[in-house]
Amino acid sequence: MKTVKLADLYDNTGSIVKHDPTFAPLYLQEKAETLEVLRGADQILWDMTYEKIGNEALSLGAAA
Repeated sequence: MKTVKLADLYDNTGSIVKHDPTFAPLYLQEKAETLEVLRGADQILWDMTYEKIGNEALSLGAAA
């Protein structure tokens, strides 16, 4: 179940940042916190999602 939730988070992150940049910072903060709860899911997907959240947060900072 954790891996499914993690895959959903991974898949949605880019589109949230792209289509709602005003909401994206809050979304990314909340999802970074959610990652801790999802420990125990597929480790490769967890690492990819952690990296994606970080990269998207950096991209928002560069756009500001």
